[in-house]
Amino acid sequence: NQAADVETAPAVSNDTVEWVESTKTANGENYVEAIPDISKTNTYNYISYYSTSEKVAKKQNSAEKSLKDLCDSYFKLGFGITGYSNENCAVKLPKYMELGAEHFSSCTLTNLMKPSYILNQKKSISNYKNGNQEPVLDFSSADASLKWCMKNGVQMRGHTLVWHTQAPEWFFKEGYSDKGELVSREVMLVRMDSMIRQYLTYVQENYPGVVYCWDVVNEAVEPGINEYNLRDSYWYRTIGADYIYYAFKYAREYSQKYAKEYASI
Repeated sequence: NQAADVETAPAVSNDTVEWVESTKTANGENYVEAIPDISKTNTYNYISYYSTSEKVAKKQNSAEKSLKDLCDSYFKLGFGITGYSNENCAVKLPKYMELGAEHFSSCTLTNLMKPSYILNQKKSISNYKNGNQEPVLDFSSADASLKWCMKNGVQMRGHTLVWHTQAPEWFFKEGYSDKGELVSREVMLVRMDSMIRQYLTYVQENYPGVVYCWDVVNEAVEPGINEYNLRDSYWYRTIGADYIYYAFKYAREYSQKYAKEYASI
């Protein structure tokens, strides 16, 4: 958007939209920010335009409400922290995250909290060789975003614990090996239990109050593929159709310690 004096700036009201207008400063320039009053319109367009006019800077009577404030009485408003590595995660984009903190009360890591990013194969194999059946989790892919949430007062939706994809194949195999056979139902239940316990405990103890809910089981249904209409995932193959029950059972169990203060499922 190009700089403009207030006299020549585009109009911020019309016959169908009522706007809430505010004055702010960014990069040393004053600007007018206009957002639709959603209590009076169904439009969700958002505009802002810069102004170098001193008249704008003196306009202190403008209502100043963020999108999250306008929605606060009804629901949380969320945005995605995109990226598939620490290097290209959106948490490293200052302008993007500044807008997120200003206008949203919730966020979701679109990839970096999924099991494929959290489960550590090398250390899990080491555990196994030393007689420890539990997998090892590494939260370095999510820490930066969780810290940002704590600092900026934005809560996070935990995404996701159990999914048919982005759950590494080795996690379901003997010895955590790429070439191993699928483990038994009993072994896989132990691994699921351990993974969910470690997930929830780490997040709740290191970032209390940040993760307010979890996507426990994601996209499990596929109509017509079997008698249960469930995707033919490794969760289904190793545990059976009741893997969904156990996922929610463990998630609820390990969230109860913190539920009153932090989380709900």
